[in-house]
Amino acid sequence: MPWWFWILLWGGLLLVSAAVLALACRRMIRSGLALVRELDRAAGAMPGAPLARQDDVPSGARDLA
Repeated sequence: MPWWFWILLWGGLLLVSAAVLALACRRMIRSGLALVRELDRAAGAMPGAPLARQDDVPSGARDLA
């Protein structure tokens, strides 16, 4: 087989691999964003969820901030 065939073959394989990787990353990011939205909605649905006040934080943790 001619040398240019191998260049085309490997170039095509690299392009296909990059496309599959990009699609997988896009899907992972979209599912992560959906998870964050769902957690935000679930946290907002808790009516009596107490928020941490300054007095609730131990003194050692305040010194680190």
